Amino acid sequence: MLSVNASWVVPAYPTTRGGGNAPGWWFGIEPVPADVLIQPILAYGDGVPEYQIFTGFYDWHDGQWQQSSVKNVKPGQVIQGAIWLDSTSGLYHQSINLLGQKPIVTTVTKSQMHSETFTDVYFVVEHQPNSCAEYPANGNIVFQNIAIAWESGAPAAWEVHQFKPACNSLGKVLNASALEFTWDTA
Repeated sequence: MLSVNASWVVPAYPTTRGGGNAPGWWFGIEPVPADVLIQPILAYGDGVPEYQIFTGFYDWHDGQWQQSSVKNVKPGQVIQGAIWLDSTSGLYHQSINLLGQKPIVTTVTKSQMHSETFTDVYFVVEHQPNSCAEYPANGNIVFQNIAIAWESGAPAAWEVHQFKPACNSLGKVLNASALEFTWDTA
């Protein structure tokens, strides 16, 4: 995987603000087997009842979690995220930002990559809330302008998978460059 980019709009605030399990909307890359994850993230309620953007890295080898600095964002603002391989250094970088603003950028080191080859791209809704009213009140989020560059040049072939969906959440392929997630809010 050479690069993946996408944008999405911060959804409406939940009807019930606070509590919950910090729902997150992100995309990321992993090798096979999935033991290292690189991910630009939009989360709600991660310690405060606000939306925040940040980058994250998780290593299942040793349970290491690294999170960048965070930036509070508001409903209606456009987020841009990117992950790319620097062909000179062989390192992956990731960024997340509000449209037109300075990005938060982090780099994954060679030791963190464990000589893995990143082959899979995921778009995810994660961390189900305690109640459906803790999901955004507008009932959906759309990842758009998705662009992926593979070494092979092949286009993305999207598949929707669900694991313990909450609030009737559902993923849907809109087209080759847009994916939507929906959920019940009551």
